[in-house]
Amino acid sequence: GSNVQSSWNDAPENSQSFHSTYGVKGYFVEYGDQTIGDSGSNIGDNIITSAIILRPTVMQTEKQELEYNGTENKPTIIIKAGDNILVEGKDYDIEYVGVDPTTYGPSTTAPTSLGNYKAIIKYKGDYIGCTSEVEFSININEVAKPEIILENSKIIYTGKELEPTIILKDENGNIIPEDEYEITYENNIEIGTAKIIIKNKENGYYIINAEKTFEIISIPGKTKAIDSNGTNVIKARIDESEEDLASIIELTEKELKAIENGKNIEIYLEIKDIGDSISDEEKKLITEKLEYSIVGTFLDISLFKKIEGEESTRITETKEPITITFEIPENLINKKSNVIRTYKIFRLHDGVVSILDLKINGNIASFETDSFSSYALVYEDTIKTSNPKTGDNIALWISLAVVSIVGIAGTVKFVKKNK
Repeated sequence: GSNVQSSWNDAPENSQSFHSTYGVKGYFVEYGDQTIGDSGSNIGDNIITSAIILRPTVMQTEKQELEYNGTENKPTIIIKAGDNILVEGKDYDIEYVGVDPTTYGPSTTAPTSLGNYKAIIKYKGDYIGCTSEVEFSININEVAKPEIILENSKIIYTGKELEPTIILKDENGNIIPEDEYEITYENNIEIGTAKIIIKNKENGYYIINAEKTFEIISIPGKTKAIDSNGTNVIKARIDESEEDLASIIELTEKELKAIENGKNIEIYLEIKDIGDSISDEEKKLITEKLEYSIVGTFLDISLFKKIEGEESTRITETKEPITITFEIPENLINKKSNVIRTYKIFRLHDGVVSILDLKINGNIASFETDSFSSYALVYEDTIKTSNPKTGDNIALWISLAVVSIVGIAGTVKFVKKNK
């Protein structure tokens, strides 16, 4: 066979001072006075060539200043040999070590903590025997353009402090850990514009100053009173303001999200006469508490919520009592001047009968409740007479027939205004 030799004097300036001779069955590499490989391989009659291997050159020569990101932090390393770009893992490996006073490694895993480091490049294959170094540091990350991400920019008023969940990212889209910053809020109770303020914690890995606003909105609406046939027979209303009602009604996360995304919601009250349908058991529980009172009518008072496009959901209890105001039906109003009529409202909820405080102003009645089920509107009549012997009024109890009404229904709808 033939052997083509190359002289070191003929090597380009950017080559390493070594040459490699390749053969089918063996090779050897000479690097200065050091021989690497098997220089004594029996190459037989195979053709052997001698080639010049160009010097690997790291393109980054300056110390690199990296910002903390909470993950492995690697410097940018590009290595060329002539026009060829070397590949990590194939042409070289990297080990990371700390530079005094930073203690780290050596490790093939890049560091994550603040400090000064060195990336030691160890060549292999055609470039075996060479090493290079790249210095870098990991510094506190001063976030120039932090981004506060809110799931919704509009949140329903509750009467309490609202603290929406956020995600904080740096300008490169990396999520900043929650333990790196503190959150404060301004104007986050009442309806209007609230503010989120974020600042970094002391002795952390970040410098952060960020703000974002969100809107606190109500569930506005109008009042309407109808019976089951659609004919207006009474006036009924929920007395709470739109803002207060929003805080009293329990809304699910799904419902809140739907409202915040522009869906309408209706909160409505239904009052129905159930004199013909109330169970004997319920009727017995109520009548046992009557004493001298007479049932005027049995009522089902129910509260509902309805998200636009969804089915209505019954609300059995509210977080706080709401005030219901209604007109006493005409046939239950006392027309006799010598009779004093007083009214009470009985509530049957979860098997327990409660007598609620009923306020009367003329023919208008109102009461507070936080439970919605079966009720009874009852009354007592006393006749006013004068006793000349004692000078005292004598209250004579009379029995009156049970009076029922055709139907009572009051509906209060609250529809979210489009902003």
